[in-house]
Formats: sequence, C-alpha cells, structure tokens
Amino acid sequence: MKKKKIRVLRLLSHKNLEREVHIYGYHYSSKTHMLLIVGVLTGSVALGLVFRLKAPYVLAVVLAALFLLPILILLMYQRMYEQKRFSEAGEYVDQMLYSFLKHQKIYAALKDCMRVMKEGQMYEALKRAVAHIDRGVADTDAGVLREALALVEESYPCEKIQVADEFMLRVEERGGEYEHSISLLLQDTEIWRRSSYALQADKKQRHIEVVLCVLFSTVLCSAVLYALNWAGSLFPGVGDFDIFSYGLIQVSSTFLIIFHLFVFYKSSKSLTADWLEDKEEGNETLVLSSYRTVMNYDEEKERKKSLIFAAPFFIAALPLILFSKPVPAVLCLLAAVFLLFQHRIGYRLASKTVEKELYVRFPQWMMDLALLMQNNNVYVSLQKSMENVSELFLPELQTLLERIEERPEDVESYTVFFGKFGIREITSCMQMLYAAAETGNGDVGTQVENLILRIQKMQENARKASGERAKFKLDMIFSYPVAAACAKMAVDMTFGMVIMLAMLGNMQLGG
Repeated sequence: MKKKKIRVLRLLSHKNLEREVHIYGYHYSSKTHMLLIVGVLTGSVALGLVFRLKAPYVLAVVLAALFLLPILILLMYQRMYEQKRFSEAGEYVDQMLYSFLKHQKIYAALKDCMRVMKEGQMYEALKRAVAHIDRGVADTDAGVLREALALVEESYPCEKIQVADEFMLRVEERGGEYEHSISLLLQDTEIWRRSSYALQADKKQRHIEVVLCVLFSTVLCSAVLYALNWAGSLFPGVGDFDIFSYGLIQVSSTFLIIFHLFVFYKSSKSLTADWLEDKEEGNETLVLSSYRTVMNYDEEKERKKSLIFAAPFFIAALPLILFSKPVPAVLCLLAAVFLLFQHRIGYRLASKTVEKELYVRFPQWMMDLALLMQNNNVYVSLQKSMENVSELFLPELQTLLERIEERPEDVESYTVFFGKFGIREITSCMQMLYAAAETGNGDVGTQVENLILRIQKMQENARKASGERAKFKLDMIFSYPVAAACAKMAVDMTFGMVIMLAMLGNMQLGG
C-alpha cells in the first residue's frame, strides 16, 4: 500500500479522518475524537493561563492544536500499520523459506503461507498470487511464478522478500544445493528483524526525550517570566506590575507554544517511517548517469571548465569592490568560488549516488552468483549472472570477464571491480571470489557460505549507517525546543531588564 499525501484540511472533518484511519485497518470512534478535542482545548487553555495569554493569543494556540490533532491521530495509526506490515513481511520470509525447504516448490510454499496468515493484507496478496498460478497464463515474458511473487512484492516492497523470492525462483529454475543457503537467509532475516526493532526502540526513546525537553523548556520559560514579574513588583511605587501584559511577551509566548506543538508533530512523524523501505533503490537513469560521470571523469579537463565558468564572476567582482558595492561583490565572489570547485562537488555527489545504489544491488547480485557457483565455476557463474543483473553492473561485469581471460591468476583482475568507488566490502567479496576461482569448486558449500556471510556483513553495515542517519535527524529535532527556549528567555530577559532600567530611571527622576 503506497503512502498517501495527507490532506490536512480534509482531516478536520471527523468523517474524513475516520475514513482515512479505516484504510489502515482500524476503527476510530467519534466518542474518542470528542474526548481528544476536549483534552486539546483543556491543555491549550491551561497553557494560556500559565503564560497569562489574552483571548486572541489563546485562540491562536487552540487553532494550531486543533489543526495538528487529526494529523497526529493519523500518524499514530500509520505507525501501528507499518509495524504490522513489518511483522507480516518477516513472517512471510520465514514461512516461505521453511515451506520451500520442505516442498522445493514455490506454489506449495505459497499455499502453506496462506494457511498461516489466515487474514489481512498479506493473506489477500498471497491469495492473488495463488490464483494467478492456478490460472496458469503469464501476462509477460517473466513467467507465471515470477508474476505471482511480484503481486506480493507490490504490496510489501521489502528487500528481504525480494531476495527470498529471487532465491526460490533460481532454485526452482536451476536446481542446486539450497538447504544451507536457506539457513543463512533465515539467519539474515532474523538479524534484520532484530536490528529494525532495535532502531525503532531507539527512535521511540529519542521521541520521549524530545517530549520531556519540550515540557522542561516550557516550564523553564514560564518560570523566567514569573521571576521577572516578581522582580518588577519589588520596585516601590510601581503598583501592580505585570510583565505578561506586554505585547512582545504575549507574541513570543504564543510563538513558543505553537513552535513546541510543531516540534512534537515533527518528532511523531519520525516514528512513522516505512519499516520495509529502509533501502530504497535510486532512480536508474540518475544512477547510470552518475556512474558514467565517475568513470569518464577527467580532473584536469573539468578543472579548466570550472575556471572558465568562474572567471566572469571574479572579473565582475573587481569593479564592484572598487565602487564600494560590498553586497553584490560578495555574491559574485561566492558564485565564483562555487563554480571554481563545482567539478569536485559534482564528482562527489555522483560517486555517493552510485555507492548508495551498490549497497542495495551488490548483495542481491552476490546472492545470485553464490547460487550459480553451486553448479558452475566462477567464470561461467559470472557470465550467467549477467542475464538478470541491473544495467549498472553490465559494463563492470564485461570488463571483469575480459580481465579474467587476459590475467586469470592476477587478483587485481577481480579487486578493481567497481574500484573507483572504493567500497571496502566489495573489494573483500571480490578477493574471496578470486580465492574461490583459484581453489576450484572442490568445496562449494564453504565458498558459498563465506560469500553469503560477507554479504550479510555488508548489509548489516548499510543498515547501521541508515540507522545512524535516522538517529542524527532525531537528535536535530531534540535541539529545536532547546534553541526556541533559549531565544524566548533571551527576549524576555532583555525586555525585562529594559523595563526595569526604565522604571529605575523614572524613580531617580521622580526623587
């Protein structure tokens, strides 16, 4: 199920919100909705009383809270939905592989999986897949089995499902030893499941920290205002001093509350990421273009181009400096500096684009290669792997085969595979492939096991990197309420000191 863009204004209607929640398979009652609205109104008015906001500002807080309420409700149900899909995807991989180990047939494995799932979105996807096989007519050249499994993959775009399906298709088409490979796939699925749950638990913990930070910063900002109000009332002859009544304080307090509401929304949204799509494949056209950029990169030629692009801006900056036009001069110099180094920036971006894609595609290719090696030598396996490989791999595989023909005993014939991208895991896998080619197919089981273990390590490293990026984003969200509270207190304290100095001056003049 593809994520829909949330239309906020439509969600303000309870019927529309109930309909959206129902899409995720849950029921949302009007009674619950009314209770939440009462809670939001109570909380908004309570905050207004704490900061002594006037009616228009309290209304602004109430409107902001009511605006965010349906979005937060929908995010909560999305979160439960994504967690359920993740659990079903893991269960599908386990059941399919165990059943395939027993029957050696995809159709029988799908039927077993249907009996386990019983109901829900996964059950419906399996039902469509089985019905397609029963019909026995392929709609494309891919074949009935591949089309049937694609029906499941469309509903659950998960890399582990795709790898497991591709493995079973290869075994049913080509044969070969598969018991040990299935054991390794099951082990990899369990590692994936544990690491994903650990990441989500970590994100939930950081969300709690963000909420506590919002509450603490709100209390601290209100305490500063009460302290300033108390200090102002100590001046003799002032009467009922009230710092809360000033327009700047009212506006800044309202802004702080609304900003904290949006911080809470931002943090909640970070928990609703699609658990299954943790390694999205990039746009193929962009990836291929980036690959060609890296492979055809001539630093000297590109440096000269950048110098030609930057020269007009450097020249334009000189008269602007002479005629004392600092702003246009600085803009021209900044543009010139950027253009001077644009070739390096473009090269790094292209390289990163291809590297990201390789972390997704390379393990899939190696898994297919490991299966082919059970019945073929390394060279023939490499040739056969070109039949179903991504277009990104074709030029590299072609040159790899040529190097092996020319220098079969040279390890560099293997290790320069995607060498320009400097991915250590790829180099390590290719060294292992070279060792397998040198020793022959005498111990295929050990060779395949070592390759797949190396693939799993590569995938685990990629998951850790993805997890660290997700944690960094949440750490950034944690800094938002801190920054807002610091800004609020700086405004309040500066404003309070100015008022008190003015009152002190009036007292001295009056004295």
